[in-house]
Amino acid sequence: MGCSCSSYVSSCNSCSKSYSKSCDGCACDFFRDLRPGTVVLLSLDGSTIAIRFLCFDPKSCCVTGQIAKAAEDEVTLDSRGVITFDCRKVGFVGLA
Repeated sequence: MGCSCSSYVSSCNSCSKSYSKSCDGCACDFFRDLRPGTVVLLSLDGSTIAIRFLCFDPKSCCVTGQIAKAAEDEVTLDSRGVITFDCRKVGFVGLA
């Protein structure tokens, strides 16, 4: 089955050490080592969003997460659902 984020956590964790050299950079390194379920703030195309991290696919450099709303000491998941993006397109990332 490989490193598909379609089943999120189970398949992604099974091959996290065999990653593509093309997924270089600080944000990719951050997601590569991140525990599923962790809420992070990140910048995509100039917009700052909060996501609950689900999966990093080291073959495609894709990150999958569920959109979240972060307020002081509280995170709620957004009904808009799941997004997938290229870790190389992230401007900044950090723990929420």
